[in-house]
Amino acid sequence: MDLQPHAGDLYSDFAAQEGARYSPEQLALNAADRARLWRAMASSTPGRLEGGGGAQALVFRGCAESGCDEARSVIAIDTRTGLAFAAVKDAAGSVVLVANDRVEALLRLNSPTRDWADPAPTQTASADAANP
Repeated sequence: MDLQPHAGDLYSDFAAQEGARYSPEQLALNAADRARLWRAMASSTPGRLEGGGGAQALVFRGCAESGCDEARSVIAIDTRTGLAFAAVKDAAGSVVLVANDRVEALLRLNSPTRDWADPAPTQTASADAANP
């Protein structure tokens, strides 16, 4: 499956349609971890392609309905292999639910604190200054 066209999709839409194999139910999580992941993805940002270190992934980040201080999560899919990484950070702690060293390294590389749960700020404007 070509994942690039799904950049900009919300995770819930992606998982309900084309990306059904990446839903918490299909990632072979137990019932408690599925519920934990869905809670932490309740308010998700649109998926985006992130790259670095020779890897690229379609990354979906989410927060609990009550905010990112309560819970945050990430589901990232390697665009080359199709393998996923899923993790949650909430009151019960930080846990990787589906391990993928390559994708986790990519997420850490793009984080200012080298933590998968702390994404790089989204660039909202061009960094290039206009020449007078």
